[in-house]
Amino acid sequence: MRLGSIAVAVLLLGAVAPVRAQFDPTFNHLFCYGIHELPPQVFTPVVVDVETQLGLEQDVMVMRPSILCAPAKKTGGGLDPLPATAVPHFTCYRPKRNDPRGVTVQLTDQFGSGFYTIKSRRLLCAPTVKELGSPSGAFLP
Repeated sequence: MRLGSIAVAVLLLGAVAPVRAQFDPTFNHLFCYGIHELPPQVFTPVVVDVETQLGLEQDVMVMRPSILCAPAKKTGGGLDPLPATAVPHFTCYRPKRNDPRGVTVQLTDQFGSGFYTIKSRRLLCAPTVKELGSPSGAFLP
């Protein structure tokens, strides 16, 4: 009986640790993965109004999801220019292409600083709740 209680405690601890990592400020980077729906679903494109902090405002047709970005802890590669802040998961959708006018920005991160021209829009990412498992409840290999 005691061995069974220990096993349950270990399973619960294993389930809680990944949840805690989702809100850990040291996981302040995003590592992104390509995703595919299981089973494939019919996705109806949605038109949304997007206003960015770059001053680009447009109606955007959001197509099917294509990328999941997960919080990641990165070491090395220079100092972060911003304090560590927990970030959520994001599901990213490819918008229908309709490129905005070019805007020049200066970007600074731990890998360096430079000037860039924004030429096209690639993804609209929405904060996401992530749970591990398959539609049937069994974990995939």
